[in-house]
Amino acid sequence: MIDTRRARLLTIGMVLSISLPFLASCSSADSTPTPVISGSQAPAPGSADGVHSVADTDYEQTALVVDTTQVELDQIALDPSSKASAAVLAIAKQSAETVGPEATVLRNKLVTDGNATTDEHHKPAVGSTQIAALKKLSGAAFDTAWARVMTSLNEQVIAAAVTELNVGEDKETRTLARAKIDYASAQNGALRPIAK
Repeated sequence: MIDTRRARLLTIGMVLSISLPFLASCSSADSTPTPVISGSQAPAPGSADGVHSVADTDYEQTALVVDTTQVELDQIALDPSSKASAAVLAIAKQSAETVGPEATVLRNKLVTDGNATTDEHHKPAVGSTQIAALKKLSGAAFDTAWARVMTSLNEQVIAAAVTELNVGEDKETRTLARAKIDYASAQNGALRPIAK
């Protein structure tokens, strides 16, 4: 069971990495660099097989909330009524194909480890009110608003992933966090020119 789960996690890590060239091609020269991980705490203490801390669970829950929200936003962008630009449609399609499977892996991991898949302390940076307002927009106005909310969500999950790499214990969760930082940072590089 552990080997199967590890294989799924490594597959998701590979998918996130494979997506980077696409996002890099959409990125501007002024994209934000990957956040620095504390040298005094990386790698995390322990990081042995079977070790799972509260920090690991916190990251998994936060990442799942962000992923779930981003999948919803991707579907809104892909809806013809949004009249999204080609650039937004390309990012949304890539995001849905990458983040959707990752959300499934995170949800299954939380369940397997006996943890809740939702928690009131782990809320997305973008709420239902913002999503409802976004659905009323179309064209260039939609593009800008969509890029901004996606950027906010990426910033939220990047911060959580940096914390995971600094203090988390679970090797598999740390692998996901490292891949998430790379992917979300690259995606933000592609989103920021649209969000201006």
